[in-house]
Amino acid sequence: MAIEKKAPTTQEFYMPPPQMSKWEGFKVFLYNRDTGEVLGRTGSSWAKIGLFYMVFYAALAAFFAVMLVIFYQTLNHLEPKWKLGESLIGTNPGLGFRPMPDEKNVESTLIWFQHGSEGSWKPWVDRLQLFLDGYEPGQQTGHTVQP
Repeated sequence: MAIEKKAPTTQEFYMPPPQMSKWEGFKVFLYNRDTGEVLGRTGSSWAKIGLFYMVFYAALAAFFAVMLVIFYQTLNHLEPKWKLGESLIGTNPGLGFRPMPDEKNVESTLIWFQHGSEGSWKPWVDRLQLFLDGYEPGQQTGHTVQP
């Protein structure tokens, strides 16, 4: 049995939307009493979007948690994984130096002096001794070093 379609009894044409002010249009957008839409969507549309995003973010959080568990399985809590020559920085990771340069030349990390001339290296020795004085017994308090 085929379902027969009835021809429309009246002709329907496009009708432009009613003219309303910007404020009235905004109020209708917030809540349309005729269609029951809130912000342009029906309740079922909001439910579908809400369900989709809840599932999407739950899957995203689960994926992150699984990756975190896998990462933690690769860690050794007793020693570092990469040491010395096996690591990217190798056996010479960098240089920290003391004594610090003069206040007038603090941007430079170059330590310079003239061999044999006591006046040129004496400030370096004095600043180094000042730095090391904080490590003398009786100068240390807790875990901090007094400069």
